[in-house]
Amino acid sequence: MLLCLLVAQPLHAQKKKSNKKNKNATGNTSYSARMKNEPAAAKEYMHLYRTNTRGTLLGNKCMEDYTEKMGFRYVMMPPDQDGSLTATEMRFHNFGVKFALLLKNGPFWHHRLNKQVKKCREKTGDFYG
Repeated sequence: MLLCLLVAQPLHAQKKKSNKKNKNATGNTSYSARMKNEPAAAKEYMHLYRTNTRGTLLGNKCMEDYTEKMGFRYVMMPPDQDGSLTATEMRFHNFGVKFALLLKNGPFWHHRLNKQVKKCREKTGDFYG
């Protein structure tokens, strides 16, 4: 009788413990579950190569935010710099990027970009560049 009491008491205590829910436990136990405070991965942007800065408003925060929202960044690459692309390579690369932007942002993405250039110039007073 004493032996049954000693064996039954720990089993009963384990059952009580298992019924208790942990407040910090997550509902998703899969491997892909991420903690809430984990930072998101850095986004990869497409690059449009330019030989000059005319019309790009490079360094203007308003314009940089808009181009990143559209999914690309301007990269300045002077033609005489070592390791830079040739004019033909640059045209082929930019053609592929512009085609991808056409699919992503719609057929008039360049007109929307030019409109935003005007808005950013008025907003920040940046009329040079």
